[in-house]
Amino acid sequence: MQKSALERFRVGVFEFYILCYDSRMLTAIYKKVRSGYIAWVEEIPGVNTQGHTKTEARENLGDALKEFIAARRMLTKREKITQGSLVRERFLV
Repeated sequence: MQKSALERFRVGVFEFYILCYDSRMLTAIYKKVRSGYIAWVEEIPGVNTQGHTKTEARENLGDALKEFIAARRMLTKREKITQGSLVRERFLV
């Protein structure tokens, strides 16, 4: 499994660092609000949360993603029972 990498390059006197993401990574978005932070996963609508601190929001976002995936799996299994025409397989991005 590849991990993200920090790449450095120069343009004149400026030095830039670019974080190169693995295609299997998701993007967490954090927005500062009066009560703390709200957070969501950019690529998956419906996975969002909040926290008093950014760290708390990050932890809650991980939990929200796990719960979202578990709920979708449960809904798919229910649908499979009623329709019988679904094929389920592992999919690595």
